[in-house]
Amino acid sequence: MPAIDLATELNAHKNLLIGIERRLRKGAPNPMRDARRKIVKSIVCVLHANKSPGGLSEAEAFAKRLYPGSYPEIQNTLRVPSGVLKTRAAIGPAVTSDPAWAGDLVGDGDFYLGAFATLAPQSVLSQLGMRGLRVDLPNSGRLRIPTSQTTDPPPVFIGEGDPIPARRGWLANTSLSAKKAALLSVYTNELLKRSVPTIEAVVSRMLAQDVARGIDKQLLSSNAATADAPAGILVGAIPVAAAALADPQASMVLDIGDLVGALADPAAATNPVLIANPIQATRYGLYGASGPPMIASEFVPAGTVIALDAGDFVVGYDSTSFNIDVSDESLIHESDAAEPIVDSSVIASPVRSLYQTDCAGLRLIEGIDWALTSPAAVITDVSW
Repeated sequence: MPAIDLATELNAHKNLLIGIERRLRKGAPNPMRDARRKIVKSIVCVLHANKSPGGLSEAEAFAKRLYPGSYPEIQNTLRVPSGVLKTRAAIGPAVTSDPAWAGDLVGDGDFYLGAFATLAPQSVLSQLGMRGLRVDLPNSGRLRIPTSQTTDPPPVFIGEGDPIPARRGWLANTSLSAKKAALLSVYTNELLKRSVPTIEAVVSRMLAQDVARGIDKQLLSSNAATADAPAGILVGAIPVAAAALADPQASMVLDIGDLVGALADPAAATNPVLIANPIQATRYGLYGASGPPMIASEFVPAGTVIALDAGDFVVGYDSTSFNIDVSDESLIHESDAAEPIVDSSVIASPVRSLYQTDCAGLRLIEGIDWALTSPAAVITDVSW
């Protein structure tokens, strides 16, 4: 009998256990998570390629070097011309007349999840979008979505030979058109010199925070729709009075019931969802509530809770619009309310030269629109 190499056997068992542990940690397939990883890895490759003399043409070489174990996945993300996520990356400005200007960064699959929502899975938009209706917006023009005007239903049981009732005013149209959602983040080039896991984690976290805060601030507002931005879900919201019982938990039960009940106009909500400040969201969980799901957001004031029917929430994405641009030679106005660098001899402030400060600017653009076809309900000054 040949001698058993215990070291080899132990090493083989160790590798097997590590593989099983990694597989268990990874869990079930998650298209949103996998798509997010592809976008972030693609952005990292493009950021590195931006510093190369070969420019974006070196992105594939960086993918081979930075992610040798998953290069086929990154290669598909860099090369495949259609699929789940359409992205483009350019060092210089891309033009609409030349869609192949800088090549496509694309994921595989046949359903467009929305790149901004994918980058920020914890955002309210992403969570509502997964529960509501997702549509693909046209490159130009509007997409009309027929919605039912809920009224008292006519009688449906009739006698033999009697005329069948005809519904009047049964349908209404909700129009969506791609609104330009854009984000600009600046990184020092020292950051790009860090290890790959570090830069990937930092980029992922920063983009998730920036995208979520930028979009959710508008989504959870009472701002009316404009030519540039969708309406906030609080436009036309139904106010509900807060309960004032001595027991906060009992008040919470009454408040949630009244909120969901207010959504019945006259048909009951098919998929009610609550949105609240992290304080109320935490207490909702600590009280062991088993009611509708609740989403926490910093853009909901403390003491305020919003309810809506996710079945009436529609979010649209232009699957060809997501664009990644990287530059280290630009002059930018570092402000949330950015203005032209020079306007009528007035110079914006503060201004940063990316070249002079050895920084890189990462710009993301995507066409997004949403609509809530039935009013939300809102309660303020809750006692819990």
